[in-house]
This record gives sequence, C-alpha cells and structure tokens, in this order.
Amino acid sequence: MLTANGATMNRIEISVQEMDEAARQLLEPIERASGYVHSSFERTINLKINGKLLAIHSRGPVGPMTCLVGQNDFQELCKRCRPGMEIAGSELPGCRRLVISDIQGQALIWLTLDRIIVAPPCRIPPFPGQYDAAARAVQVIESYLKRSGDSSIFAPPGPAGSDDILVRLLRRRARKMVRGIKSAFRASSSALLGWQLQTAVGFGPGLTPAGDDLCYGLLASEGSLSLIGRSKFTRFQIQDLTRRIASCARANSTEFSASFLEQLGEGYLFPVVKEVLERAADSGELLKESLERLSECGHSSGFDMLAGIHLSLSILKEGDHAFPGLITIQAGGHNNANS
Repeated sequence: MLTANGATMNRIEISVQEMDEAARQLLEPIERASGYVHSSFERTINLKINGKLLAIHSRGPVGPMTCLVGQNDFQELCKRCRPGMEIAGSELPGCRRLVISDIQGQALIWLTLDRIIVAPPCRIPPFPGQYDAAARAVQVIESYLKRSGDSSIFAPPGPAGSDDILVRLLRRRARKMVRGIKSAFRASSSALLGWQLQTAVGFGPGLTPAGDDLCYGLLASEGSLSLIGRSKFTRFQIQDLTRRIASCARANSTEFSASFLEQLGEGYLFPVVKEVLERAADSGELLKESLERLSECGHSSGFDMLAGIHLSLSILKEGDHAFPGLITIQAGGHNNANS
C-alpha cells in the first residue's frame, strides 16, 4: 500500500509484502539495522544493511536476502531512492520499519515490516537421482548451451563463433580454467580446487563477472550432489570452499558477487538455480523451461551459472561411472570423451 504522509516532508509509506528467512534474520532486531541505499536498477533496489546487501523487487519468487513490494510501490521507490541515502531501523508499538532519509536527514520513505509473509528459506536441494539423471541433464544442458552460442565465454560458441579478438582471448583463458578445475577433481583435492576457482574469481566484465558466476553454478551443483554422496567432496568441504571463494570475491571482485557467494556459503541460493537442480532428473520440457528462466538472469550471468552446473555434472559423468556413448563439450566447442 502506498500512502502520502506529511505534505511538507513529502514522505511516503510502503509496506513490504514478503521476504525470505535470511532477510528476516538480517533485520532482527530492527532497531539495530542501519546502512544506506547501495544501488538502484530497473528491476532491483539494493540496500546495504549491517554490511550486507538486501534486494528489493516487485516480482518473485523470493530469493536469499530479498524483499518484495507492490509494483506501484516499487516504481515510487525507484523515483525516490538515490545511492547514499541513509537507512535506520525503527520500532514503535505496532510499527516496525526502515526509515530512508535524504542527506539533510529528512525521512522520505518508510518501509514498514508489520504485515509480511516470510517465505521458506531457499536451500540447496539434494540432487534428484543418481548417475543416469546427471547424464541426461548433461545432454539437455549441453544442447541448450550450444544453441546459446556466444552468450557465455564458458559455453560452446555458436555455429560461426565470434570474430571478436577479445572474446577469443577470453574463451582461450576460460578453457584453461575448465581444464584446471577438472584436474582438481581428478586429484580429489579440495585445496587444488579452491586455488583453481580463485583464479576464476573476477574473470570477465559485469556486475557479477563470468568466472564468479561459473563458480556459483559449480558450487551450487556440487553442494546438491554432496547431499546424496555423489560429489568427490563432502558437503562440509563444499561449504568451506564456497566461503573461501566468497572471501576471495570480497577482496578481488564485485560486491554483488561476494554477496551472492556468501549466501550460497550459508546454504541459500537463487530460486531459479534451485529449480534447475531439482528438475535435473527431468530431460523434458520442465527442465528446458527452467533453463530458459535461468538464462534470462542478467546479461550473461544465467548462462555462466548454467555452464558451472554443466561442468559439475560433466565431471560426475566422466568419473568412475562414465556412460558409454555420451560425450561432453568443453568450453570452446571441443568434443572429448574424457578430458
């Protein structure tokens, strides 16, 4: 609901409709919440609260560290929120809210938190099946990535490939990263895998570089596989690896990447990534629909995350229980039975 309050101050009140469990924990107790408006985009407003990013959307599903407001309310927020505006939590009898103020300290926006739905935490799901499910998923994802062409530097190029010399150079380095990651899995060394993934952090342009998104997809998939004992590493090793990569991203990449990886290290992930993992055993339309939704995330982030999931499942398929007759396609378009 959007209401005008105080004509002289031009203040508005906006009710948060829904948030996830991680966001709820961040805002408890509300009177200790403080920070500033971090950034504003067409579909997302990011608040920096107590050192962590909290995203505001008008469309679901609710992901980690996310609040939902109405569409009209979100448009009003976009008009009024400016990076650097101060935020403070406030609690009065029957009223919990975040107060967003301008540089003069004048309260312009009240984000009220009194009548919200707390969505269940979006946790890493156990992988739905065994090796046969992974093999089917690899085939479907490979086909999808091939059709996507140059949408990800980690994906096979399109039929004609790219003539851009920078893209070719990035692809060459991406192939080297993929080989290094595979070698770490063959050695069953979490230390070596951690080092290889750290070389990917910050690689590529964007708010979340391609290398970071690859790490996110791979670690989410390995976390899922570890819950059924099908990763080369335990879930505790995967969790520790994710936290180390998040720390590396905090120092060497963007704040958005670090935030997403930190949430993954706590076991929370994007709903659409969870959906892909949950539907990995389905080689039909359900999985394909989820791949489409993931690919729509960001400019190329969804494709890069998908490349990470594909790499994880390919490594599983190429292990001791490889499937005759199936091939994997390395980043760059090379066909190899076991690379």
